[in-house]
Amino acid sequence: MIVVWLAVFLAASALAWLSSLGYLFFLEGIRLFRRRPEREPAVWPAIAVVVPTLNEEEKIPAKLEDLRRCDYPADKIRLVVVDGGSSDRTAEIVLKEAGSGERLQLVPLPHARGKADQVRSVLERLTEDIVVFTDADSRLDPSCVRELVAEIAGGRAVSLAAAVVTPDTSLLEERIHWMFLNRLWWLEGEVLSCSGLSGVCYALKRTSFLTLDAEARAEDIRLGAMAGAKGMKAVLARKARAVELRVPGTKEEFLDFRRRRGSCYLAELLRTSKGKMRSKAWRLARSVRIWQMAGLPWALAAALLSGAVLLATRFRTCPPAVFAWFPLTAYLYALALSKREIPRASPFGLAIALVRYAALLFVSLFRLRKNPAGQGPRGGGFLPAS
Repeated sequence: MIVVWLAVFLAASALAWLSSLGYLFFLEGIRLFRRRPEREPAVWPAIAVVVPTLNEEEKIPAKLEDLRRCDYPADKIRLVVVDGGSSDRTAEIVLKEAGSGERLQLVPLPHARGKADQVRSVLERLTEDIVVFTDADSRLDPSCVRELVAEIAGGRAVSLAAAVVTPDTSLLEERIHWMFLNRLWWLEGEVLSCSGLSGVCYALKRTSFLTLDAEARAEDIRLGAMAGAKGMKAVLARKARAVELRVPGTKEEFLDFRRRRGSCYLAELLRTSKGKMRSKAWRLARSVRIWQMAGLPWALAAALLSGAVLLATRFRTCPPAVFAWFPLTAYLYALALSKREIPRASPFGLAIALVRYAALLFVSLFRLRKNPAGQGPRGGGFLPAS
């Protein structure tokens, strides 16, 4: 019987590590042999930059100013604000700005059923081949739009490109979450095809996504699924950077955010039929992500339970030795990534926050709702990477 518990422990531990950190390390290794040259388009194309809104009167003035700082050729940009039926002064503010002679257009959609509906409707109305979407509650680096367009128009056969997201919060667990998530999505984009992206800011080829489902609960994940289904390439543009303003500030908010966004993310992945996916690379990335979100928590639970049983046997030294491997590899990897993404974090503070992050993530994974019909109106990123 003891041998059975040992076998369960070793199998569950190996499966949990290989499908989380092991997956990341596998992608890191493959990426070393797949370096792609970065090329800018010979001529910058005309683009539309779209801001979906709903009751954003407090944020839309700052967002328009944020877009004015964009270093993309001004004569090649058309700004479009989509209003999904705001009851505040959002539309009034945009119309006033448009009246000043700026290349700004308001598209009212009073009956829109959410962000996905806004995105689908405006794609049908635009004429530009490349469209950039950015949330009102975000701030972009001046080069963000240009870097996104370069991914699509630079000859890499990319149809969907998203920006790296930095959360505007002092909560280190949230910063760690996005640090891992950005790295994972970038690696998948370089090696396979990005299994997810953030709706904070992304660019796409308009004609490739005209069939977006208006009922999608996480339009960003749905777009990635559409790219995979059609055999198109989706990537994270490493040099395109955006700051998200509406983010968790406490551990309680972190749990709620990860549960809600993760549930929408998982629902969208489950809605995508394997039989409709042309891209084997995206199919692999999707399968790994579904396992990470739905199966990994149970593998970890099995490892913890069997490890606890082994502590009372002659194999008592095995669980501590194996479990030490998890935090050690996670910490060393996080320490390497944090030098760029969280430069002010001390090594000791990072270690403590990483333990808290792993615990919070573990709890949120068990709280995910897997019924697509029961999800909230918005989705987002989620990383079950450790």
